[in-house]
Amino acid sequence: MIGYDCIKASAVSFKPKKWDKAANAERMEALFVAAAQGKPDVILLTEGALEGYVVADVYEGRRPAADLHAIAEPLDGPYIGRFQRLARQLRTCLCFGFAERIGDEIYNAAIFLDTRGEICGKYHKVQLAEGTHESWRYNRVGRQIRAFDTPLGRAGIVICNDRWNPL
Repeated sequence: MIGYDCIKASAVSFKPKKWDKAANAERMEALFVAAAQGKPDVILLTEGALEGYVVADVYEGRRPAADLHAIAEPLDGPYIGRFQRLARQLRTCLCFGFAERIGDEIYNAAIFLDTRGEICGKYHKVQLAEGTHESWRYNRVGRQIRAFDTPLGRAGIVICNDRWNPL
């Protein structure tokens, strides 16, 4: 690990299409490639970038929880693999949010990929603005906030509402 006094970050905001991982992945890849032209050390995308931040559709009753379970991505899923390959190709770190499926539970997650496409860090949101309930398998609460090593130095991730509420 090499530490830097200053890094160049590219933060990209876009409105993902709800419930359309394929379209969002295409858009994300195009945005990562475009941002990489500026030679940043890391490129960051938004919360829920991959699936379109769809949890509200479930807890407000517009879609069944099974739909979120179906669209959520495991860490060894094809879309995560796609962005691991892209990080290697671009030789830059990538960070983005997605609904992560672990068994039958879904987490609002973000991952940090290094320039080799390896997962340096992963985070599950701990302060869910929309709330949670013990019976909900689709909106689980993260349990910890941890810094992790990256090629750029130590880093950490928080997602949206986490920044407003001290632990």
